[in-house]
Amino acid sequence: MEGTLSPAVAASVTAQIYDIKYADNFKLPLHSNFVQNFKLTNAQIKGTSGGLINQLLYRSTGFAITAKGKNPQFKDHHVIAIRGTEFSSASDRLTNFHIGITNGPKNIGVHAGFQKTFRSMRPAFDRYVTEHRPKCMHCVGHSLGGALAQLTAIWASERSIPAKLYTFGSPRVVLGHFSPKAALNIEHHRMVHGADPVPYVPTWPFAHTAGKY
Repeated sequence: MEGTLSPAVAASVTAQIYDIKYADNFKLPLHSNFVQNFKLTNAQIKGTSGGLINQLLYRSTGFAITAKGKNPQFKDHHVIAIRGTEFSSASDRLTNFHIGITNGPKNIGVHAGFQKTFRSMRPAFDRYVTEHRPKCMHCVGHSLGGALAQLTAIWASERSIPAKLYTFGSPRVVLGHFSPKAALNIEHHRMVHGADPVPYVPTWPFAHTAGKY
């Protein structure tokens, strides 16, 4: 599909980005097609996961990288790729289990833990789009990263930036009755594995906003 990341490229990015948590620079090789079409613009955007103590003490780790298109097919297209849960991290797990409800982008009801971590990265994302003025934003993530990528895509859509969302094994993020509003103007490619329990949590009243592949 024109101007869309292939499943192989999107999956490669989500697999490699876990290295970003503690590394100051993203060093692992990316899919050759990604390297051919995009250039990294930020090797580490930090975010804060976990509870109030981490928020108050600004205990942040690497969560995301950004890249911009460098050929005509992806001219003025940008990528935000976000890492998922590192299971040795109590903070990441606490974010997953913080299943309250709060207002997210577009003023919709979303998972409080995911929104808190997204909110810690949003100033960096705001600066990024102000500087680069993307015509299209590709948001990519696995597991927790998929949830954060979805909030990023909703935020981009709210800013009138066309968004393409690629999630792998992402949990539910949005309250069910907000699903149409959350999905508006977002092209969502939602990949799941039949044996993976993560896409089935949290349960009601949360819901997915797109069918699965």
